[in-house]
Amino acid sequence: NGLPTVPVDDIKIEPRENDLVIGTHGRGIWIMDDITPLEELTPEAITAEAHLFGIQPAVSYNRYTPQGWTPGIFSAPNPPMGVRMRYHLAEDTDEVSLSITDLRGQSIRRLEGTGNAGLNEVIWDLRIQEENSGGDPMNPGPRVLPGTYLVHLEAGNSVLEGEFSVRLDPRVTISQTVLLARHDAMISSYRLSGVVSEANSALEELEEQLGDALGLLDEVSPESEDLKTEIERLLEEVDQIGNDLGEGGRGANLAGQIEGVTGPPTADQLLQIEKTWDEMPAFIDRLNILITSEVPALYARLDDAGIRPDPGSVIEMPRRRR
Repeated sequence: NGLPTVPVDDIKIEPRENDLVIGTHGRGIWIMDDITPLEELTPEAITAEAHLFGIQPAVSYNRYTPQGWTPGIFSAPNPPMGVRMRYHLAEDTDEVSLSITDLRGQSIRRLEGTGNAGLNEVIWDLRIQEENSGGDPMNPGPRVLPGTYLVHLEAGNSVLEGEFSVRLDPRVTISQTVLLARHDAMISSYRLSGVVSEANSALEELEEQLGDALGLLDEVSPESEDLKTEIERLLEEVDQIGNDLGEGGRGANLAGQIEGVTGPPTADQLLQIEKTWDEMPAFIDRLNILITSEVPALYARLDDAGIRPDPGSVIEMPRRRR
């Protein structure tokens, strides 16, 4: 790791992080992070198709980000937060994946790994990831609760399992009741964020298509005032649904706020989440009527003019965990 040829006066293993600390004579202190792979690097591990090394506990914490212009404060980049999963491959492997689950087998996150011969590393940032109604992965959500988790490494013909723990920041004092309430609120907001994102994407697509149809109609059949009026009405409905989503969908954007505070969610945050769950089905129903009925009916009328846009796919509400 770049260690120069230099006298080494002392070598210690830091017990908490399992780091190898080397004190040199005149060239500073050198640290090799978590030497578990070095300790477990046996001939059997090297020759096996795949070998998953032991995984150190990870700490879930809220990172402090100092202002860059604040004088008198020294700061250095933090190492990546999360679980460091290292594995050794005997040869290059095309497909490597790591699946994170809880002890009940509930899927939490699936990660793609590197397939290079030798030592490989994947860092999981402790965040869950769910799928939207279309089966596509959403953006990563809140961090998991403290506890014990499993990782399944798939590489070539090998399927290996490892176990590790996630711990709460030891500087934080919070009851289990508050911790669970905080996590439930974040998950509830996160699930709303998926459907709101889908709805906004569908609205943008409809707006673009209707705008294109209006432009093409002006070119092909400018005298068709009734069709033009219908397109303009639908564009107004798209705009209104977008405004309603922005107003009523505030509860879908609170996971980050709640996670940034090591305390219970506020009454206002819970109210916003509850309001969004209550109001969102009506917004989605209105949007789906556009997608499945009103816009296709318009397109059928436009078909004779040679304008055939696609209204898009319907949106589904996610399940709500109680």
